[in-house]
Formats: sequence, structure tokens, C-alpha cells
Amino acid sequence: MNLSDDYKYGFLIGVIEGEGCVHIQHIGKNKDNLTGNVSIVNTDKNLIEFLDQILKLFNFKYTVRKHNTEEYLKKTGYKEAWRITITNRIDFQKLFENYHIEGSRKKENLRILLEKRKRKIYARRL
Repeated sequence: MNLSDDYKYGFLIGVIEGEGCVHIQHIGKNKDNLTGNVSIVNTDKNLIEFLDQILKLFNFKYTVRKHNTEEYLKKTGYKEAWRITITNRIDFQKLFENYHIEGSRKKENLRILLEKRKRKIYARRL
């Protein structure tokens, strides 16, 4: 089956909405000083590999790594899992512009990250 680029991008957004996390963290005492990431953790290696292909296709900067240590897996009996992490502001912008799920908390978190990081970057240039 040959999937269109639009389908692949929509699939990525759907996985972020259903399985992902848009994490925001305050740095220090200043509430406007934020960092964050978009992450997806999953035990399905085929899904992670497909997402890896999609992210490469759209030139995202990201990392893929094992989520848990072998020791933790033995201790808990959990399945092996992988984490995809996106931390680049330009990639946040690409996701936000193509995130067509209205009312999504994750889309709102992307908007907040973009707004706060834009101010921070602008302030440094002055």
C-alpha cells in the first residue's frame, strides 16, 4: 500500500494526540522561561519504526531510544518500550501548523511553547 504524505503526517498527529505527550517545564523562578518536548512512548517496535520513517520524511530533528533499562524490565516484568523525543522549536511550529484537532490540550501546549520560546529568542537578539 502506497500512503500519501498527507496521510503519513495525519497519522503522526493522530499518534501524538492519542499516545504522545507535549510536555512543558518551567525553568527557574521566571514563569516565562519554558522548555519542553513532544514525546511518544510505545512498546510496538513496528509503530516506532514507521514513525521514525515519517519524521525523517518531514526532516524532523528527534531522538529514538529505549525507554526502560534492562534491569527495570526484569524487575517489573514490563514490556520493552521506545521513546521518540522532539525538542526543536522549528519542529514544534511544523506540528502546530498541521495540528487540525481543535480543542486539543496538546495543541494548546504546543502554542504555549511556541509563544514563550519566541519571546525568549527575540529577547536574546535585542
